[in-house]
Amino acid sequence: MNDIQMAQGGREGVRVGTGNSTLGLETQLRNEEIPPWWVSHVRNGERTTLDIDATATSGRLGRSVDFSRSREIQTDLLGAFNSDETRPVNADSPLTSDPVLYVNETRGEWGSVSESETPIEMAFTVYNPNIEPYVVTEIGYDITMNGVEMGSGQTDEGYSIPSYSTETVEFTTALQNRHLDDWWVTHLDEEVRGHQVTGLRIEFYAVIEFPTGEEATIPLDALTYEETIETEIFDEGNDVRNASESSEDGSDDGGDGDDGGETSDGTTNGGNTTDGGNETDDGNTTENGTDDGTENGTDDGDDGVLPL
Repeated sequence: MNDIQMAQGGREGVRVGTGNSTLGLETQLRNEEIPPWWVSHVRNGERTTLDIDATATSGRLGRSVDFSRSREIQTDLLGAFNSDETRPVNADSPLTSDPVLYVNETRGEWGSVSESETPIEMAFTVYNPNIEPYVVTEIGYDITMNGVEMGSGQTDEGYSIPSYSTETVEFTTALQNRHLDDWWVTHLDEEVRGHQVTGLRIEFYAVIEFPTGEEATIPLDALTYEETIETEIFDEGNDVRNASESSEDGSDDGGDGDDGGETSDGTTNGGNTTDGGNETDDGNTTENGTDDGTENGTDDGDDGVLPL
């Protein structure tokens, strides 16, 4: 995957009868190679080229035949985070009236990925509709993929937002690459989300200082980002999903869900490889009839599901 060897194997003593034959091969994916592959995937614009190279050798004929198969896998984990939708920030506190702020725009892009972490550069355009200035002293985040904790942290600096003014709050979140192999197992486990499906979730909170000097920690529920990532590493997804749906309807699919003879360098990855996807809904709404710092609230219309 992106020139990183993920699996290798072989089988000897295979007897092939006359006519067409299907041979089942199996090997083990090296989960320890998932972090290096992930780094290459992000650096390559969220694109992976899967190459399967195989060789069949006949001792009787004294000949070998090489054959290969390639497939491109593409994801877009952050695309739906980029939004011009206006979302209110409510403190639900007796110290102030709501909304205390509006977030009129959110942006996110990958930073400079390293072997240890995958940073996400984020920016919120924030409007203060109040007559007093507010200070955002801290923004924190928590990132999970299929429930696996991938990263958490908070900003190192505060931002002052003057009355009836707009400021851009910029900060960096990060996925910790050491957790990627734990996530990968859940991505392949059909009992977690389904066939090669991952749910990415990023939650935020803000610590806001009011003009009185008092502070409140506010969950930014309206900014919670959820994205679904689905992959079909061997292009077998529809067959597997249809079989699963038939079983759930009370019918027997007559199979064991194997990928049916995908071959790699003399081996087959028997469904042991993948990359995630999950249902997504940004869950965000636009307040109307209130001063939010924009002329019109807009919705980016993205349902968050990634077709691959």
